[in-house]
Amino acid sequence: RVADVRRLFVEGAGAWMGGWGWRLVAASDSLVLAALGRPAEVAALACTSKLAQAMIQLSWIPCDNGLIGLAQLSAEGQSRRLRDALVVMVRVYLALAGAVACVIVAVNPAFVRQWVGPEMFAGMTANALLAALAIAMSFGHAVAVVPSVLGRRLDIGIATLACGVLHL
Repeated sequence: RVADVRRLFVEGAGAWMGGWGWRLVAASDSLVLAALGRPAEVAALACTSKLAQAMIQLSWIPCDNGLIGLAQLSAEGQSRRLRDALVVMVRVYLALAGAVACVIVAVNPAFVRQWVGPEMFAGMTANALLAALAIAMSFGHAVAVVPSVLGRRLDIGIATLACGVLHL
């Protein structure tokens, strides 16, 4: 009984630390701009990144829905099928992230200008960086969620929290 409660606590602590790591990563850009005394750019970055944030989350849904099947393959000890599924999942995460990046580059400037006005668009450089970030975050998501589903939540939580702290 005590061992089960301990394991549950450790797994939950790993997920909690990972959540804080992602929050730190997401907030750090705005914090840096605010610390540099550029509050107007914080608002522009927030508006410019809104479509990217939503689309990145949506692009993770197909593979995230398959994580339960991945856990099942792992529990069954089918290492070959598990490895094949992992490769496919990472490829799909990255393919969808590439599609999101293309939409961000092609659509986001007009979307932000139409939505909140041209003064709230952070510029083409920021937009291109958001597109690249979509791919990097999707790869980071794949690297984090897959091992956590396979029982490495604490390790991934610590690594993600450390990434968040370093991102500041």
